[in-house]
Amino acid sequence: MAKKSNFHTPVNLSINVNMVNICLWILTGLLALGNFQRIQITETLVIYGHDLLMPMLIGLIWFQDRQVFAQWKNLWRNAIIKTLFIWAGLIFIYHFSQQNWLFLAYNLRFLLYITFGMTLWSTKLISNSSKWLGLGLYSLVLIGWGWWQYLFLPDTRFLAVFGWDDHYFRLIGTAFDPNFTGALLGMLLICWQFLAKTFKQKFIWLKWLMTGLLLLTLGLTYSRASYLSLLVGISALVILAKRGHVILALPSVILALPSVILAKRRNKALVIPAPPSVIPALAGIRWLGLGLTALVLGVVLIIATQKSGEGMNLARTASIQARVTHELQILKAWSLQDWLMGSGFKLKIQTPVTKQIITPPNLARLPNNLIITLISGWGVIGLGLLLNALRKTKPWQSLNPSQLGLWALILIHSQFNNTLLHPLVLPILILSLLACQNRLSAR
Repeated sequence: MAKKSNFHTPVNLSINVNMVNICLWILTGLLALGNFQRIQITETLVIYGHDLLMPMLIGLIWFQDRQVFAQWKNLWRNAIIKTLFIWAGLIFIYHFSQQNWLFLAYNLRFLLYITFGMTLWSTKLISNSSKWLGLGLYSLVLIGWGWWQYLFLPDTRFLAVFGWDDHYFRLIGTAFDPNFTGALLGMLLICWQFLAKTFKQKFIWLKWLMTGLLLLTLGLTYSRASYLSLLVGISALVILAKRGHVILALPSVILALPSVILAKRRNKALVIPAPPSVIPALAGIRWLGLGLTALVLGVVLIIATQKSGEGMNLARTASIQARVTHELQILKAWSLQDWLMGSGFKLKIQTPVTKQIITPPNLARLPNNLIITLISGWGVIGLGLLLNALRKTKPWQSLNPSQLGLWALILIHSQFNNTLLHPLVLPILILSLLACQNRLSAR
């Protein structure tokens, strides 16, 4: 039986400044830079700055903390996991013989990220305070750059020349994509709800400030996949935690903002339709609520005076039709061998010929759907082994509601944008899961 999560374990706010923590903060800073640290080696091969720093951090932890190898030994003793690794090794050898360097590069990066996650989980050199400091700085960079881009550079259609999607009046962040930026903002929002459980009452304003800023920033992405996945993630957190007032307080605050303004003008008592546990928190954040209201009104005025793009139309269907058509073309092009052993991420579809003088590069190398991507990489056999391993080991039993909420958000989002395997999303998911673990005290 899984151990019950303890959400009120006090956090040790002391931060041990050592080389490992410094490397972790630098790594988080590089992740915050997003595609600004992208290094295009060839037309198909891309690496990021954090891909280069991550092996150094892993090696440093292994050198200073030899206990991390115990996790790998325990994992390899599991027969189901061992079978999955053997199949992955056979697929790796097969595509190596076919000189499919794209498949090898993607799998090496995925293995690097998994090693990074297991190393951080096993080591005692990094405290949760250090992880939260990194995520806090990451949140500020993501919010700050996103707002600067939306207010001063809303027309990003020029990025189509470099192979990116052309977006107009949408917040794209450092990921240069509103969908992936929305997923990152959603994960951070869930993380801040978890961290707020350990706040003292005098710091509760920080939770509401970050929640409001993250929600506003996510709203400007106009990403329907992000809206839906955040709703599913928050719902999972509320249902599993059985502490609905923590999150359900947010709609109450939003609904109460007009009442706050009217009560201020008329000098009347403030009546808020909220759970009893929410009312004390609202009393302490009235001025914060007024500030957020002014911010929302300012954003609305700015948007109202600008031209809107097709991406801001939440009822648009062109993007849905394009994704469905793209996925169907991939599935129809597969042979029986591709279905069983995977196509190695080779998109066997013809690119339409254009009459452009300069043909922009195509940066979309994988299918949009996570399940199709997994079959493309490891085949139906590999996907079946993975699902069987998850069914036997049941890793979700050791996760708390916040971690399950993060997984729910990412898995739903990945059905539309293959978010889980994105090199800017998976490392942040790993850091978020580790920061939201039950062991809140500094280790």
